[in-house]
Amino acid sequence: MFCLTPTATDVASGWTFLFPLRNKAHQWVISWLQFILDHSPFPVSEIHSDNGSEFINRDNVNLAKTAWNHVNVLLTRSRAHHSNDNCFTEQKNNAFVRNYVGFARYDTDKGYNVLGRIYAYRCPLLNFFVPNKNCLAN
Repeated sequence: MFCLTPTATDVASGWTFLFPLRNKAHQWVISWLQFILDHSPFPVSEIHSDNGSEFINRDNVNLAKTAWNHVNVLLTRSRAHHSNDNCFTEQKNNAFVRNYVGFARYDTDKGYNVLGRIYAYRCPLLNFFVPNKNCLAN
């Protein structure tokens, strides 16, 4: 198994979270979701994920229903075979992840720690200082 980088993007502002996961186990996905909810500068009202079982499962639904910060969070999922359902995060995957980290597969604790350090410095830099085009503006 190798490390993953799920990308979370606030649709209205373009604010992006990058967070390394050791694998797709639900304990890591829940820690990622909790990190987003704890550190988001904006209230989170909806999480729209891919269709994978790492995102769509009973634990994540229960976590959303237990009201993070006393606000219920709506969980929605992508439509099957519609590649543009997560366009807000897909564009960030290329610009923020692949361009800075590359395509290598990190499968050790050292690789996981390096990804964590990279994202800890890159995310504030990208969110505060790099211009961001809002996808909703036409």
